[in-house]
Amino acid sequence: MRKREFPVIFPQKGITQGAWAKQDKTMKQTLRIVALAAMMALVSTPFAQSLPSPSQRFGSETVDEAASFRKHVIPLLGVRGCNGRECHGSFAGKGDLQLSLFGYEFDKDHGEIVHDEDEIRVDREQPENSLILLKPTLQEKHKGKLLFEKGGWEYQLILNWIKNGAKNDSKSIPEFGHLEIVPPSLQFNESGQTKRLQAIVHW
Repeated sequence: MRKREFPVIFPQKGITQGAWAKQDKTMKQTLRIVALAAMMALVSTPFAQSLPSPSQRFGSETVDEAASFRKHVIPLLGVRGCNGRECHGSFAGKGDLQLSLFGYEFDKDHGEIVHDEDEIRVDREQPENSLILLKPTLQEKHKGKLLFEKGGWEYQLILNWIKNGAKNDSKSIPEFGHLEIVPPSLQFNESGQTKRLQAIVHW
């Protein structure tokens, strides 16, 4: 089983080479965030410290790396809350889009996103007109909030995936083994104290 180290990504704080947990957050909440963040790490070599951040890797239109549906797109939607129970991951979905809760059914989600009736969620001929880009950036009416900016790295990542054929690569990606948090426990001695956490994903 391969072992890889991942930087942690917080939904509201962008990308860092680690993560900071504050005392006013319970450890249960913190570890949930770390676990979700590790899925979104977007790395492909053993040591994340030597890699550019995702914002650098996918921050422009000229990127050599092709974004992965399973490793990149689905985790990004998860971090932004799109497949949560308050949004498209709910039992009834939202609008006419229903995703699996927290993105566990890759094939189903790919079908929902790419093969909608009018094929407008993903427009391979004119990728910038894809609803998966227009709605989260509020270029089209969206009941949800602004999820990322047009031209931002998240936007460019999804655009990259569409331009590369919007493929479903879920069968070719190694299976997730388990997540290790280092250190496994924390003790805070004073208010406002911070400690570094590291998420290690085993494939």
